[in-house]
Amino acid sequence: MKVYKLNPNTNKIILVAIVVVIGISFMFFKKTGSINPILIPPLLVLIFRYFWQQNHKALILDEDHLEFSLSPIQAKRMVRYSDLKDTYFMEKGKKFVFTTKTSKTIKLPLKEFHKNDRRAIKEELLKATSQKA
Repeated sequence: MKVYKLNPNTNKIILVAIVVVIGISFMFFKKTGSINPILIPPLLVLIFRYFWQQNHKALILDEDHLEFSLSPIQAKRMVRYSDLKDTYFMEKGKKFVFTTKTSKTIKLPLKEFHKNDRRAIKEELLKATSQKA
């Protein structure tokens, strides 16, 4: 079983965004004497996303299935290799497209992962799906 997390550089960007939102709200507070309520929800979402991404396993590759969840609001998706009818990789969008036996299409975008992890995930998935086919 292999576990992959999302790109750690994204967490740095989120941290910078949190600092920017706090800075803007501080300047607004200094000027008006009150906190701008419009800036509170984005700040909470950014903080939630930061801690979620830091502790979350985005992709789990097991011997007979894979599980992935790339955002806090996305439900965890599980794909069994034995249920797959077709699997291919789209270079343009950098995503895997799985077609199940029930003609359901499931897409796994790899843009969120680190470049080195993308290569490893691609090789692992192609190997795992070709063995089960």
